[in-house]
Amino acid sequence: MRGRLKTLHPIVINPERQTQPNGGGWAATDSIRQGHVRHISLPFGSSSNIQGQAVITEIGRLKTLGAVAWNEIAVLTRHNVSLKPLQAWCEQNGIPYFLSADKSSKIKLRHTREFVRLIDGVEKQTEGFTSQAFAELISEQVKKSGGSWCVWFRQLQTDFLNEYPLQDEKLPEKSDNLAESREAEIQASPIEDNGSSENGSGTVNRYSPAFLKSWLYEYVGDEHETRSEGIFLGTAHAAKGLEFKHVFILDGGWQGVDEAEQRLYYVAMTRAIETLTLLQTTTEHPWMAKLPDDIESVAQIFTELPELNTEYRRLAAYRNTAVEGETDNKSDLDIDFIVCHNNVETVKQRLSAAAKLKKDDPLEMKRTEDGRYIFLSDDIEVARTVKLPPLPAKTTAYANTFRVRYLDEVGESFRQRIPEKIGTKKLEKWTLVIPMLVIPPE
Repeated sequence: MRGRLKTLHPIVINPERQTQPNGGGWAATDSIRQGHVRHISLPFGSSSNIQGQAVITEIGRLKTLGAVAWNEIAVLTRHNVSLKPLQAWCEQNGIPYFLSADKSSKIKLRHTREFVRLIDGVEKQTEGFTSQAFAELISEQVKKSGGSWCVWFRQLQTDFLNEYPLQDEKLPEKSDNLAESREAEIQASPIEDNGSSENGSGTVNRYSPAFLKSWLYEYVGDEHETRSEGIFLGTAHAAKGLEFKHVFILDGGWQGVDEAEQRLYYVAMTRAIETLTLLQTTTEHPWMAKLPDDIESVAQIFTELPELNTEYRRLAAYRNTAVEGETDNKSDLDIDFIVCHNNVETVKQRLSAAAKLKKDDPLEMKRTEDGRYIFLSDDIEVARTVKLPPLPAKTTAYANTFRVRYLDEVGESFRQRIPEKIGTKKLEKWTLVIPMLVIPPE
C-alpha cells in the first residue's frame, strides 16, 4: 500500500485467517464487495445527514447478508457533531448505541437507580435467597424498569443461573417477557426450601444477602452504563484500543496534508476486523490517494431527511474530569432540586413521582423566569436545570436515566435545605431524574 505507516513492520495474516480467501468470509457472502474495502463517494460538501444515510443504507445491506449484531458496528469520525444524524436514527428506531461524546457524564452502573433498587431488595431478605428466589427478584425489576434495562436484567439473570443453577428443576423455554418466563419456571418446578446452606439430598442452597451483594458489585465492577449492546458512535481518538467487525469512517474535518491526521485516520481504519467502509465528500482526504486501486468504489446520492437533523441531548447530572474522575461544576441539572423544599409533603410527592417513572417516559417542560427548565411528571416537578439558553419552542423531553444520590455526597452547607425524614424514615438517598432533550430541526 502506497504511503503505508509503520513500513518497518511487515503485514502478516493472523494464523486463523491464513486458510481463508482475501476478504475473509465476506468474500463469498457479499457478491458485490467480495470482502473488499468499500469507498462511498458522495457529492462534494455532502452534509452529515447525507453521510448518515449512506451508512444506514450499507448497514442495512450487510445485515441482509449475514448475522451482523449492533454491537459489532462502529461509526467513526473526526468530530462528534457529524454523528448527530446517526444518533437520531438510533433513537427514532429503537436501535441501541453508545455515544462516546457522553462518556464524561455517564453514570456508573452501581449508582443507577435500577441497580440500587435490586441491592435494596437483596438487603430486605435477611434469611437469604435460593437461586430461584433471587432470579424471581431480578424479574421483579423488569416490571419497574424500562427500555434497555429489560435486556440487561435478562442477561444478569442468565449469568447468575449459569453460575448458581436451579437445583433439581427443569427450566421451561424462555418467553420474550422475562417476568412471564420466570413465573412459568416457578410454577413448573416449585421447590421446598428447608433453609439449609448446603446442597444435598432434599436440600437447597441459600445465598446470604452479603454474598449476593458482593456478587452483584463484582458483576458490574466499575463499569458505566453499558455500551456493549449497541453501535459505537465516536471519534477516531475514542476508538483507540477497540476493535469492531464492521467499521464506517465519515469524511469531514480531516486535514489531508497533515501527517498526524493521516496517522489518526490509519488508527480508525485498523479498528475493522471484517469490513471497512470509507466515505468521501471532500477532495482533500488523508488516505484515499494512498489506497490500492482494487478497492470497491461506488458513487451514491441521497436527499436530506429532516428527521435525521433532530438533536438528542442528554442533560448531565455530573461531568467527570479526565484526570481524577472528580465532578466539576458543569452539570446541566440542579442536582438536589428534587429534595430541596421547605414543605416535606412536596418532597414526598416529588420522590414518589420519580419512583414511578421508567426509562423513556415523557416529561413535561416549563421554562422559569430566571432561565431554568423544570421537568414534570403528572404535574409534579421531578427535575430542574441550571440556567440555560432558551431552547426551541417545540423541544420535548423524556426520562433517559436515573442516578441514586446519597446524603453523604451533599456538602454540609447544603444539607440544611434537605428534610431529615420523610414520614418516619430517614432521607439518606434519593433518585435524580436525568432527562433527554429532543430538539427538532429549525
